[in-house]
Amino acid sequence: MRFQKNGNSPVRWRLLADGVSGKIPLIDQRAILELAFRMWSEVIPLKFHESNAVDVVQMDVIIAFAKRKPVASFQLISATVVSKVR
Repeated sequence: MRFQKNGNSPVRWRLLADGVSGKIPLIDQRAILELAFRMWSEVIPLKFHESNAVDVVQMDVIIAFAKRKPVASFQLISATVVSKVR
């Protein structure tokens, strides 16, 4: 993984636009995720950064909340990751 090779690079994460929860306001979702990553970085020597500028396929952590219908972006990402692994 990219962040294991270079300890100075932050772990890039993104909350998918079509994977947000409809039950929690978006601002609260981001605040909760930022808090979780900050708490995680207190335990392990990693820095986390939300990034919307990088292509989603190049993100280190992709977050989408489950819905009754499949998330289109998640299906695309899953297919891309599977093709890279093979």
